[in-house]
Amino acid sequence: MDIIEINIPALDEYENLQLLIPQILKEIAQHDHLTFRVKVIVRNDEPQHTLDLLDNFNVEGIRRQPDNSFGSAISTGLATISNLSKFVIFMDADGSHQPSSIIKLVNQAKQSGADIVIASRYIDGGKTDNSMILKLMSKTLNKIFGLILGIGCKDVSTNFKIYKSDLIRDIKLSCKNFDVVEELLLKVKVKSGPNFTFVEIPDHFQQRKFGKSKRQLTVFIVSYIATLVKLRVWSSN
Repeated sequence: MDIIEINIPALDEYENLQLLIPQILKEIAQHDHLTFRVKVIVRNDEPQHTLDLLDNFNVEGIRRQPDNSFGSAISTGLATISNLSKFVIFMDADGSHQPSSIIKLVNQAKQSGADIVIASRYIDGGKTDNSMILKLMSKTLNKIFGLILGIGCKDVSTNFKIYKSDLIRDIKLSCKNFDVVEELLLKVKVKSGPNFTFVEIPDHFQQRKFGKSKRQLTVFIVSYIATLVKLRVWSSN
């Protein structure tokens, strides 16, 4: 039976994981015809109580390497994909991505045969609880990335996606910040070639439940500009 992996980067998200993991397990338990592997990619010096929490839920806690960046979390997730996995889902640990959308992503991936299915904030039916300023910044960022990199989806920057495992298992990433999401998307597009396909389904992005966002605005902007230039040059070669 094909395995569907759920990779959840989590940096100091103990309180949110206490809520999120039971919700995910409850959701996937309703679909016993599917086999899931849930992995939480924790910091490389994660406190033991977080690992104990995951162990109590029979969920894998994997320490990210080589550092605690978001990019390392995504790369660690890719490096630990099973050869038996058919699809891989990435989603955030802060409660902004809804477990109820997991099966929607899986069903759409199976039905459409697309390389990537994206849980989108910015298509009809999608929604975000971010402020108007953050929403405007995000939409502008997505339009710029989509246009310059030739990726025609509305929500390039969301981490909530399902991928065909064979397309991402051996991909090597270099970005360390949240721009790694765009790097992964572009590299899947290039690897898939002219037959690359994606589908967007509407999703509701909610505010994080506990804690503060890890995104620092100045670093975020500078990093994305540098990444945009780097990926544009890379994709042109």
